[in-house]
Amino acid sequence: MGGQLSVETQLKRIIPKLDYAQHKGSCGKVAILGGSVEYTGAPYFSAMTALRVGCDISHVFCHEEAATAIKAYSPELIVHPFFKQDYNLEDCIKWADTIQCFVVGPGLGRDQYILDIAKAVCGVLLSKGKRIVFDADGLFMITKNIEMIKNKKNVILTPNVAEYGRLCEAVGLPVYADVYRLAKELGGVTIFQKGRVDVISNGTYTVQCKHSGSPRRCGGQGDLLSGALAAFIAWSVLAPNTDENDLLVSGVAVSALIKECNAAAFKQKGRGMIATDMLDNISFVFNQIFEEPNMKLNYS
Repeated sequence: MGGQLSVETQLKRIIPKLDYAQHKGSCGKVAILGGSVEYTGAPYFSAMTALRVGCDISHVFCHEEAATAIKAYSPELIVHPFFKQDYNLEDCIKWADTIQCFVVGPGLGRDQYILDIAKAVCGVLLSKGKRIVFDADGLFMITKNIEMIKNKKNVILTPNVAEYGRLCEAVGLPVYADVYRLAKELGGVTIFQKGRVDVISNGTYTVQCKHSGSPRRCGGQGDLLSGALAAFIAWSVLAPNTDENDLLVSGVAVSALIKECNAAAFKQKGRGMIATDMLDNISFVFNQIFEEPNMKLNYS
């Protein structure tokens, strides 16, 4: 990574110290826009991961037919049956000023009516300068409306290989263009390219994250990653001296966390490992990486 940016120094500023003076909300509030009839697990994993990382409050704005299932998964989540025929944009936007980071996409689905509602919400959130993580179907929506996020430095995209190629095509780049070039083309949007080696760039700095994880890649891992990102980004908003590289630094931390959770769960369960096993390891792995005197990060 070029320049003088120290990930560890920035993370010490971002990760909040726990003390008795804090109140509910002091360690951040996040919201997930996602969840459909077919996909109720994705927003659950994303929202619960934010809590397990250490965020205080986690909302889910979902399709009305998904709300009951998601509520039943956990009493910890605040679930809003927002996406419906008679939706009111204000039912979501009224929460925006109290929420530090939004995740758009987990389990959202590709129904055009739902995507149009999500687009309308994102338009307002972007105009307010809110931090947004776009993942999964949120990336599908953004690829079709790429101008929405150009020059929006409060946005981070988390594409897999196929999604990355579509983003490149959306801005006229070859599908194999490097991450720095795509981030630059988008005007400083942070790109978190998921892979065996995660590569993160904001068009100024580029980082290769070298935690190896395991040979097992279970469904839901990307949802855990998006929720963990939301937690770190929420902390960065609340931290002193907010920095323009906070999204990238948060990405480096989360890459390590999720890969090491994958490795820990695989060690316990082997090829039968599922996302729930990874979720169960988040607190333990977080403490191993970030609560020790020297952070255990592997990147270049």
